[in-house]
Amino acid sequence: MKLVLDQPSEPRATMPSGFAIENRLQSSTANSKEFWSRFSIDPRLFQITALSGILLFSVLGLGREPNIQILCALLIAPQVVQWSASKFIGFPYDTRSAMISSLSLVLLLRTTTLWVAVVVATLTIGSKFIVRFRGTHIFNPTAFGLGLALLCLPDAWLSPGLWGQATFALTFIVMGGLWVVHRASSFQTSFIFLASYALLVFGRAFWLDDPIAIPLKQYTHGAVLIFAFFMISDPRTTPQTLLGRACFAMLCALSTYWMTFELYWQNGLVWSVLLANIGFALSRCINTQSQMSNPRDPDLHAQGLR
Repeated sequence: MKLVLDQPSEPRATMPSGFAIENRLQSSTANSKEFWSRFSIDPRLFQITALSGILLFSVLGLGREPNIQILCALLIAPQVVQWSASKFIGFPYDTRSAMISSLSLVLLLRTTTLWVAVVVATLTIGSKFIVRFRGTHIFNPTAFGLGLALLCLPDAWLSPGLWGQATFALTFIVMGGLWVVHRASSFQTSFIFLASYALLVFGRAFWLDDPIAIPLKQYTHGAVLIFAFFMISDPRTTPQTLLGRACFAMLCALSTYWMTFELYWQNGLVWSVLLANIGFALSRCINTQSQMSNPRDPDLHAQGLR
């Protein structure tokens, strides 16, 4: 009589469960984000680099010689105000934000009076610390300074058509490439604004049967991109959600079109940014009041009272 011993069966390959697969995917995603976060760079450094490149291009490529005194005032005064206000209030000193504002003023503001440049630079940075709501400034600093300069100060004007189509193409290529590389969410506002404004400008030309050269000249100048990439895209004065950024950008495009082509206002880009900032601040105020009147969470109600 033979005894047949059971042979040990080979372990069967088991399929991982759904939870195991999900955990592995989450782990790999987290590791990927941790890896790429080591190479992440503050998008403001990209903006500073692009603005500096535009300034160098205007001097070396277009042959424009800036007033050295005005240039130094617009570059130094914002840093002094930023440092002084930060020390007085107790905020950390951030030179990058002030540098973006100062370079934008250098590119857009035109004046021959030194004290006007100093006052505009002071108002620009000072608005970040004075005109605030719930911990953030309401207005884009550069737009606020330029708006007050146009309204209240003599010998101050803007030069939106100074840069030409070459600067438009250069800025668009540079900032488009930076957006593809860095994926900064604030740049979404810029591209939505550019697409909406282009639709309005070229649609108007099509309706009026204008030659293509007219909307191209109205649209492709460097000031449009300077406003789009360095003022409208300010993360502190724009909504945080994609839908909110899209509405904000389209509001800027509609108001710019209305002021420029219907009211025949100059510098409609500045006023449209300020108008959109006011609209965003009002929406935040209404949202805060609704949260305080109908709080779903006691902590949320306490946050609104602070």
